[in-house]
Amino acid sequence: MLKKIKQLCLISFICFSPVFPLGLSSAWAFSDCPEPLAFSPGEQTTKQKAQLKSGKIQAFSNCNSTPTEPTNISYPATSNSGSFTVFWDPSTSSVSEYRLEEQKNSGAWVQVYVGSTSVKNLTGRSDGSYRYRVKACNGAICSGFNTGTTTLTVGNTPTIPASPASINATSTSYTVS
Repeated sequence: MLKKIKQLCLISFICFSPVFPLGLSSAWAFSDCPEPLAFSPGEQTTKQKAQLKSGKIQAFSNCNSTPTEPTNISYPATSNSGSFTVFWDPSTSSVSEYRLEEQKNSGAWVQVYVGSTSVKNLTGRSDGSYRYRVKACNGAICSGFNTGTTTLTVGNTPTIPASPASINATSTSYTVS
């Protein structure tokens, strides 16, 4: 009986935490998280009992935790080519991906990168002012954004047209009055 009470206490903490008051945790949306041990009242399934016995219940602590924000997002203040690198220090939590967003000329934020590395080379940016922000995600659960303090100014250097190969001039006369 004491073992059953301990299991119920653990289940209550996981399934009915204040973060998910209805007992519905987004943790169970991920394939690497075990099924809930007692999602609804009643006996546990054979698979759930095996997970509890094998210690897989510990995976719950990583399934629904919010990752820490990445820190120190950095990028140059100017670019004459429209190409540059944005990088940041990784989250200290378990992370499946980073999401980098760009804002041009104080407009809307637009996602420009989703990936597992903490660096992104950007090219083809037109003239304007840019800002960047990044967040860390573990599945569908993401940290808040870390927004860079720098405003990047892109001023692409215009290309100089080629000199004409040859110039043919004809003689004309002008009258000035």
